[in-house]
Amino acid sequence: MSLKESLFKSTKDKTFSNEESLPALPVPTLDQTLDCYLESVRAIAGEQQYKTTQEICHRFQTGVGLTLQRLFEKRTQNAKNWLTHWWLDYAYLMQRSPLIPFSNITGLSFPEDSVVKAIDTNCLAFPPIPPIPHNH
Repeated sequence: MSLKESLFKSTKDKTFSNEESLPALPVPTLDQTLDCYLESVRAIAGEQQYKTTQEICHRFQTGVGLTLQRLFEKRTQNAKNWLTHWWLDYAYLMQRSPLIPFSNITGLSFPEDSVVKAIDTNCLAFPPIPPIPHNH
């Protein structure tokens, strides 16, 4: 089976057929969010930048962050998946660059080699354009 066939094959399950059986998307605590953020910053920041970022996070955590976390938790009480609307708005609707190839809405590719994966993605996103015939 070709990559294209495996990506677009039909299944008996409909897209949202099992949605009701899924648990609600958990709400991260403010501590979890800031720890994750600091871990990400650690990989790219110098020592002084990281210390400054830690201080800013501490001020946020003990200040406006608490208020924002409460508002966030209140918003999530009425939604099983609090991320859906934000994801649709920010990942798709507000994005000004083309969805393809910057968003994977066409399927999955699992090759181990990143070069093969890049080639597969480009072949599906940018099919060859037939040459324009020349009239002599």
